[in-house]
Amino acid sequence: MKLRFYYILCLQTALFFSGDLFSKDNTEVGENSSLHDNYEPLRPANTASPRDTLRSFLEDYSVALKESRETGRLTSRTGLAAYDRALQTLNFSTTRDGAARTIQAQRLIYLKEILDRLELPPYDEIPGPEEVREMGLREWVIPKTQMRIVFEENGPAPGTWRFSPRTVELLPRYFRQAKVLPYQPGATEGLHEATENHSKRVMSSEAEVGFRLREANIESPRDTLDTFLINMNQAYELTMQANEMLREDRNQFTDEEIESLDNKINDSLRRAVETLNLSQVAKALRNDVGLESAMQIKEIMDRMGLPPIDMIPDIHMVEDLRKQMHNEGQPIRWTYPNTNIEIVEVMEGDLKGFFLFSSRTIDQAAESYEKVKDIEYRPDSDVYYHFKSKYESPNISPGFYEFYVSTPGNMIPQATPLGRFVENLPDSFHKSFLGQSLWHWVFTLVTYLLALVVSVIIFVGIGRFGANRSMLLKSWLKLFPPLLVSLLIFFATIFITDYINITGTPIFTIINIDGVVRSALLAWAVFCLCRALTETVIALPQIKDESVDASLLRLTSRIIGVLLLLWVLLAGLKDLGLDIWPLIAGLGVGGLAVALAFRPTMENIIGSFMIFADKPYKIGQRVKVLGADGTVESIGLRSTKIRLLSGHITTIPNEKMTTVAIENVGQRPYIRRVFDVTITYDTKPKQINRAVEIIRDILSVPDDQVADRMATAEEKSVHPNTAINKPDFPPRVFFNNLNSDSLNILVIYWYHPPEYWEFLEHANWVNVQIMEQFNAEGIDFAFPTQTLHLAGDPNRELSVGTHWETDEKGQSAINLFSQAAAFGAQSALGNVSFATASDEIRPENRQLNPEKENKSGDTSDAAIEDDIVDPDNNSQQQ
Repeated sequence: MKLRFYYILCLQTALFFSGDLFSKDNTEVGENSSLHDNYEPLRPANTASPRDTLRSFLEDYSVALKESRETGRLTSRTGLAAYDRALQTLNFSTTRDGAARTIQAQRLIYLKEILDRLELPPYDEIPGPEEVREMGLREWVIPKTQMRIVFEENGPAPGTWRFSPRTVELLPRYFRQAKVLPYQPGATEGLHEATENHSKRVMSSEAEVGFRLREANIESPRDTLDTFLINMNQAYELTMQANEMLREDRNQFTDEEIESLDNKINDSLRRAVETLNLSQVAKALRNDVGLESAMQIKEIMDRMGLPPIDMIPDIHMVEDLRKQMHNEGQPIRWTYPNTNIEIVEVMEGDLKGFFLFSSRTIDQAAESYEKVKDIEYRPDSDVYYHFKSKYESPNISPGFYEFYVSTPGNMIPQATPLGRFVENLPDSFHKSFLGQSLWHWVFTLVTYLLALVVSVIIFVGIGRFGANRSMLLKSWLKLFPPLLVSLLIFFATIFITDYINITGTPIFTIINIDGVVRSALLAWAVFCLCRALTETVIALPQIKDESVDASLLRLTSRIIGVLLLLWVLLAGLKDLGLDIWPLIAGLGVGGLAVALAFRPTMENIIGSFMIFADKPYKIGQRVKVLGADGTVESIGLRSTKIRLLSGHITTIPNEKMTTVAIENVGQRPYIRRVFDVTITYDTKPKQINRAVEIIRDILSVPDDQVADRMATAEEKSVHPNTAINKPDFPPRVFFNNLNSDSLNILVIYWYHPPEYWEFLEHANWVNVQIMEQFNAEGIDFAFPTQTLHLAGDPNRELSVGTHWETDEKGQSAINLFSQAAAFGAQSALGNVSFATASDEIRPENRQLNPEKENKSGDTSDAAIEDDIVDPDNNSQQQ
């Protein structure tokens, strides 16, 4: 039983004849075969007249049939040559897929079956070559039929008589009408049944592939209607028979056989849906809308009589109609009698010139079905046989739509555990509620509740796992929640639509919500992916995390991420049927208002790119701008964040940062110190020169260090003053001014590299050196005071009007005395080593590091306490 039914199913999905019946190997039947004696490989079919063509077909095809019946297949050269000559009598030029072996074999069988049932005239009454010449015939019609043998003046076989293209094209219809007639004496009976039985056993690869890949024939309204009816009826018959047999015995089919049947059913339904114009339906809904509409249209047709097939325009009638309709700029349309179902020519796009059930028909299919579903199906009696025989598939598919909407899973629910489980549920679960069975709603609710719980677990779990991870790992972890949840929702929706099989308005709502949510999640995932890729690039050793390149990469990735996010979101909404162009046009209409509102943001975005292009500052550098003094922490898409010296964060829009003066302390190549040493007015000129000399000596590099400059970096110990004695930046010391209350000595030097804390340590040592040596020399520092000198004061002799005489060979007696007094005081304090205080605090000799020299002025550390030298912002260092 199992094998018999499977063969029936193969037959219903296969073409009528298997190409494996004719094998084109060169094996001969045998030396004693009479067929071998008549082998004439180069002799063509005799097509010199209608008589010769008809005789050639009957005789040559009989030779081929005889061998195929004796041996089971065509193997001899004689049989194959006869078969080819029989084919030469038919013109397949307008037959769909006429070059396929299966179609050719099918048409030969149909023609032989028809001729075997007709009472043909004697050969001498059929026009021969002489009659053709005398009467000037160009065609001959077989009596009591519409089958013609015509003369071909042009084409691939000029000067021959063959069965006309139209006759060959309509042979299946003629056979359906003639098969009720009895065979004539001497006919080959049962030929069609024999080939059907053979097709049950062997289905050629050509037929199998052709069945899978064959597209719907929609070249005319008649072809479209015929294709729709054939495939819907075939899907119905396969579905109902398979489910009925599985209900009786679930072990009748293997899993492979069930899968094959399911594929054949789906292929038939696919071709039926291809006859519908779904261009106005959202892409995400086309499969469901197409299948439901096809079943509803078929339900409507099954309740009405089939129209006369000859009244439906075929491809030949379409050619004539096009001249008239296209001149008026109108498409060809045909309406199913007494309905709003219409088949209309497509006027644009890839299917231009083909015929489909109109978009209006699709929109009204559900409403029309609701109006007629209580009407009985049309009768299937013998009274209508002749009328229906013109259709290849005039049958009805009762209850197909109700079966589809009330069962779960694929079209063979009896093959799935879910289908059998639902069938065994109590009757209360099968009651309709809001257009669906109760079990549909229960399963849908449970599915989405589980999806929601798992989604929360994914977001919370991954969020906690990445809380204390590195920036790189955290950026990649953020990518997974939207992707996993989107995938989860996708499978949940697939389960609901394909397995639970929600239909009608609920499925459209579910698909729309699913599309919006998944589009948003995927858009978010794309944005996270851009950031993760950027962080991966920044993590490379060649790029510093706080460099300008890193900031520019982050900024660029955000912009690209936002653009991709919008693109993915709009693409998802477009698939749901939302026309985004009116939305974009609406933005254009309100563009002025949007532009005005968005202008500050755009200015900041443009400003950020200008900052990265000009590079006035970088992350980590100290800047002074708009009253803010601190270190740049980040350069964002809209603003720059600065950590003030007080520790606070200030945010300045990038648009302002590009229009104001910025003092970049962090880019200085050195620290310039300018300070004044003031001495009293009673200082002698010789002492003034000595003071200048002392300061210059303090700021100079000892002679024993000069030769040491030629040594390698590992060998030499560098004096602290090396940092302020550069070839282009020697220290400058001058007695430059006579102040109102002091004599002024100007001191300038440049500290390299601009390491602020080392600079302060060196300045501390220089200051102590100056104080020690000035005290030793008896040089007094001036104070902003006024002193009154009285004549006769024994402690300070007036010297106004006199001048000093100096000993050019040595120090003055007063200086020597002052030095002696200073050393005596140190000895009294117990400093037996006679080391000056400045030697104890002198900065340690540094190892020379050429790499630390800032020659480009591009990078340097900006100390956060630069103003410690001068709290009043009159710092001596610059």
